[in-house]
Order: sequence, then structure tokens, then C-alpha cells
Amino acid sequence: MKETVEERDSHMRKIQPRDQKWAEDKFDTKGYIYFHKHGALVDCFCGKCGTKYIGLWKASEDPFEAALQNPIKAAHNKPGKCRMCGYETKYKAAGKVRDRYVNAKGRYVIGQRMGKEEFVFRVFGVEQVMYKNRPVEYDHMEYIRIFLRPGKRAQKDYFIYDWWAGRDRWIDHNLGGMSNIPMPDDAYITPSTYREIRNTPMFKYVPDPEDKVARDRYFHDKSYPLMRYYEAAAHYPDFEMIVKTEMYRLVNAMIWKLGTGYRSDRKTYYDRLGIYKSRVKDLIEAYGSGQLLKVFQAERRSGSHWDGLNIKVVADRITGCSAETDTLIKIYKHASPAKVERYIEKITKKEGYSAFREYMDYIDMRKKMGYDLSNEIILFPKELHRRHNEMVLETENKKLDERKKEVLRKYPKVAEKYKKLSDIYSAAAAGYIIRPAKDAAEIVAEGRVLHHCVGSSDMYISAHNSGRSTILFLRKASDPDMPFITIEIKGEVIKQWFGAYDKKPDKEFFEGWLSTYTNELKKRKSKNKDEKAAKTA
Repeated sequence: MKETVEERDSHMRKIQPRDQKWAEDKFDTKGYIYFHKHGALVDCFCGKCGTKYIGLWKASEDPFEAALQNPIKAAHNKPGKCRMCGYETKYKAAGKVRDRYVNAKGRYVIGQRMGKEEFVFRVFGVEQVMYKNRPVEYDHMEYIRIFLRPGKRAQKDYFIYDWWAGRDRWIDHNLGGMSNIPMPDDAYITPSTYREIRNTPMFKYVPDPEDKVARDRYFHDKSYPLMRYYEAAAHYPDFEMIVKTEMYRLVNAMIWKLGTGYRSDRKTYYDRLGIYKSRVKDLIEAYGSGQLLKVFQAERRSGSHWDGLNIKVVADRITGCSAETDTLIKIYKHASPAKVERYIEKITKKEGYSAFREYMDYIDMRKKMGYDLSNEIILFPKELHRRHNEMVLETENKKLDERKKEVLRKYPKVAEKYKKLSDIYSAAAAGYIIRPAKDAAEIVAEGRVLHHCVGSSDMYISAHNSGRSTILFLRKASDPDMPFITIEIKGEVIKQWFGAYDKKPDKEFFEGWLSTYTNELKKRKSKNKDEKAAKTA
């Protein structure tokens, strides 16, 4: 039977006053000296020791007042020292402060053992309350309890005000993820908490992240919030092993719940990680890399061993997204990893940029459109870039048509200015041609095919339409209709240029090509000026 909130509450141990006093001592300000001047005298009240005393603040002819020694130089918000307890703080003019106000807030955590196999972190908020002419007081309120049990998810209880029942009570969930109940990762941890942790059996072999030797050896100077760290230690059966093998990247993912694919219900540690046993050593050497883990898990899901594949190279390429690893499984089902790798390297060398992402995208689109990947012509196209672009147009044709209609309506001047801009910017050299966009729809298609932002937002189309800048297309003369490089130019100055996926293919060559091109534009402009001047002369 599920344990109720009331049953958990009944098992709570008493809070020791020394823990609360320890938390209160964390406040820098223990009180102020409040003063009130009348005549030559000043009445003072120390908010720390609660003592009232009187002094002289200016010269007086009254013999009694003149007999008072050491004048008190009290001024609002200026440094002062209590004459009774010696506490150094600030003076506060009684007429300038409220009778009661919250001066500062803080949070602290008390950890307690609960029997042999349970532990609870109790989170408190504390407010330092200042009173005029009264000692400082502290209000403590417990608002979260985190119950930890071996191999179980943490149970979190929250203290709320129940508007329906008209009372305060504990509940076993955070209603709607209320932002007013934050997880206090920056809370103070009481010394008693560390003692309780060290005496708890389920944490016996887990390295203490506050221990300097453990930090240097296991964590590589990574700092983890204490409660999240021990929450993961209780939940994951292999947490101790993962920490001690220095897989700190995996430790970080477990602590922050980043989606590791870990399955607590499996029998062995490598089954729980979802990888083959032979891959554990590689994962340790990579400090528990999340990307490498994703590839190893994909290998295990495929049901085969991806021999002949440099998995570390593949892991460096992927973003960690599960869609990419699922695509790898589909590819390796029809061809060996080594053959796929040779193909990607060949295309990369031919195109001048990494073909991995483009290839993943191409295969994913083929699969979604129902193509047979066992056909090698489809699986390994000779012209990947062209086939990829064709698939982009095929899969997004409807969406693209709607976008084209929209921009043609909004930006008609792009088409109207084409002939004039073509006379200014069109050129051809060394097997390449360059020209302006014919209309707004062409800019959209360019951005979609090359996977960059020129057509996805209205910013560049609008700039071209208004004349703030011009969008040019650089293409191979042998394939003038296939998008290759997009350029934004203003006058004769190129603002930026990019190929597919915001890459710059054969950068050195095209930087030189474009430099020559802009020089020719300047000469062309100068020549046109001279010709106009000659006609008007």
C-alpha cells in the first residue's frame, strides 16, 4: 500500500535548535542600532543584544548632560558600535524605518536518516525580521521534503496553503510545477547533514562531492548540487560505479535528468545503460560522453555489432538527437558501417565540407517518403548534394509553395528590380556564374535547399526588396539552376556569403574569386560613371 503524506510526516525527527541557530548565523547583519535624537541627547537601541542606552550627540550647557562621556555620532546608515555589547553595525534613524520589515531571506537544508534504508532532505526558508526597538527575530518554514530510498525515484512532499480547506498542509506533488516552490540548489547545507549522509548505508560507498580528494579524483572540478547528487545516488543502482570510473559526463546527465536512456529494471549494469558490455571501456575512456552513449545505445537497439566503424568519429558528428541515431540504425541495416563511412568520406572530399548531416537528412527524408533503402542507388547516390536538394523540394513542396506565394505578394519589388540588378551584378568566370535573385520566391527556395536562414525569415528578402542590400546567387556554370552559394552584398561590399548549412566550401578559393569579382564591380561602376559624364558633356 502506498505510504501517505501523513505517515511520512509522523516519521519526521525533531529539528535541533543548533541547526536553526547555524542557519541564522549565516546572515551578515544581526541587527541595527536604532536612534532617536531629542535636544542634545540621543536614545539608542541595539537590535542584537536588545539593550537601550542614552548618550550625548552634541555639546550641552546642562551639567547633567555635559557629564555624559564619549559623544555618540549617530547618523542614518552610517557605521556604529553598540556601547553595551560592542557589536559593529549601522545606525538607523527610528523615524526613517518601518516598525517591522523583512531584512533578508535565505534557504538551508537539513538531512536526516530515517531507519536503515531511507533518507530525507528537509528544505527550509528563513527570514530575518527587523523590528524598530526590538531584537532581531528569525522566521523558519519547512517547505520541501525529499525522501530517498535505494533504487527508487525520489518522493517530494510540498508544504502549501490549501485555499479550499482554508489551512496549511503537506501534499505529495508540486501542483502544476509552481514556480514559488523552487529547488534550492544554492541552499546552505548544515554540518549535521554531512554527518547523517556518512552514516547512511546506501551512501556508504558513494564518493562525497564535498571531499577535496574525491573531487580531484572523481569530479574533475565539477560541482554538483548536493541534494540532486544524492537523489541520483539513491535512484541509480550503478551510480557508485559510474562515479568511481570517472564518467563525470554521465554523472552530470544523471544528476540533471538529461535523458540518458538508463533502465533501472534491467539485470546488469551494461543492460541498464543499454549498451554492449564490450563498449563499456570506450565509454569510460570518453568520461561517459553523452553522444558516444547515444551511438552505443543505437548499436544495441539495432541488434548487431557495428564492427569496422570508428564510433568515436560518428559520436563527434551527431548532435545527440535520437532521430540521428535512429537513422543510423536504418542505414546500417542495409550496408556495413565501414562501407557507409567510406561513402561519407568520399562525398566530403568531393564537396569540400562534411557530408554527414546532409547524408543523415537525405536518408531520413527518403525513409519518410517510403523509398526502398535496400536499393544501393538510393542508399548511396553519386551526387548527394543534388539528390538531397531534390528531396528537400519533394518533401516540402506544399509548404514551400505556400511560403513562395506569401513572399511574392509581400515583396513584388524583388522581381521588378531583377533586370536592373542583373545589369549591375551578373558575371561569369572560372566555371561559375553569379546573378541576383529573380524574385522573392527564388530566395525562399535558395534558403530551403541550402538549409540556411536567407529564406526562412523575411529579414533578407525585405532588405533586398527595399534596396538596403542585395541577395546574389553563385552557381556552377555547368549546373546554373542548382543552389550552391548565397551572397548578401551592399553596393560593392560583400556583407556575408555561405553555402549549405552555413558552411563555406573551398573557402580560400571563393574568398579570392569574390575579391576579384568586387574589384570588377568597382571598375564597372567607374566606367559607367565616365560614360554618363561623356554623354552629358
